[in-house]
Amino acid sequence: MTVGSPEYADDMPATDARIDSICQDLRASDKTIWDIVLTVKGHTSRLDRVDRRLDRMDRRLDKMEDRLDGLSEQVTDVKGTVEEILTLVRPKA
Repeated sequence: MTVGSPEYADDMPATDARIDSICQDLRASDKTIWDIVLTVKGHTSRLDRVDRRLDRMDRRLDKMEDRLDGLSEQVTDVKGTVEEILTLVRPKA
């Protein structure tokens, strides 16, 4: 691309070299940005898988907690029953 007269453009070789250098820098930056985007997408995909796995583990732990709560209630009931039996069996002072 020429700006001004042809003689003016002939006096601008340093500018052409700088423009070429800037273009190369932009292409290199574009590749770097693309590499970063791919890396982020890879991490996002892995984090999504980890998140799904943690969700499954959380549901399993919730089920276990419910079962343990049920067992705790049963133990409390048995403890109360044993205390009642001991009250009936112990001699009164």
